[in-house]
Amino acid sequence: MDTIRNLFWCLRIPLRTHHRSSVQSKALGLLKKRAQYTGPHRPSSRYLLGYAFITYPLRFSSLVPFYTCSTFHMTSWTAKERQVLKSLSTPAKIQDFLNALHYRVVGDNETCSSPRTVLKERKAQCIEGAMLAAAALRFHGFPPLIVDLEASPSDLDHVIAVYQINGFWGALSKTNHGVLRYREPIYRSIRELVISYFHEYFLQTTGAKTLRNFSRPINLSKFDKQSWETTTENIWFIPEYLLTIPHTPLLTKSQISRLRKADSIEIKMGEITEWPEKKFAQEKKS
Repeated sequence: MDTIRNLFWCLRIPLRTHHRSSVQSKALGLLKKRAQYTGPHRPSSRYLLGYAFITYPLRFSSLVPFYTCSTFHMTSWTAKERQVLKSLSTPAKIQDFLNALHYRVVGDNETCSSPRTVLKERKAQCIEGAMLAAAALRFHGFPPLIVDLEASPSDLDHVIAVYQINGFWGALSKTNHGVLRYREPIYRSIRELVISYFHEYFLQTTGAKTLRNFSRPINLSKFDKQSWETTTENIWFIPEYLLTIPHTPLLTKSQISRLRKADSIEIKMGEITEWPEKKFAQEKKS
């Protein structure tokens, strides 16, 4: 029954008949039929989910089996929060919203705020932005997925929210610099997506390229019991979890030994920021 109730929510079926589209009316008819009929031809939950997948391909296009994760979890957003999230109806709009958030400098009054707190304060650093993006994607039917980009010990890690459209991966990212940003859904695998960040992932002080490993997509629904989307407390349990999971190497040792440093033009380009920030000895563009 939870599957049916969550499907009803995902289809956003209005209560008033004259506000419903023909597709929504048909979906509602199927829901009612399933609830009332107990015969051998009763529509199954998976049939109704398949109907939603065909009708709303952008919301249900991820290859991650949506019936095995908590994509349809009901989050207790306030009316104001729902209004904001409803307006972020595409990945591009979510990215524009992330860009408009004030950048919270890593190392300065460091936090790990929930999406609710970020929506309230309009401030975020990289993982906070990624989690908000994941929550916004989930609001529109995507699984809430993030990927951890792991750097060498001399640099800082970065976290992105990822999604799929028609089987191709894209990414959303909160950063203060001109790189490590949004990625169009054109990548065939997570590794291919992560590789697109490699050349601009360097230390601003030395030009050394530092991206080394990446995690599998992590479905944040595993933290629903801790209310990761709406708690007012810091959610350090998510970055702490990222430290415990396996990461896949991007490069071999011989490839690392042959890496060319970013040149002076690239380093100069990396100095461009959206928001003023303090200078750190070990600075990463995230």
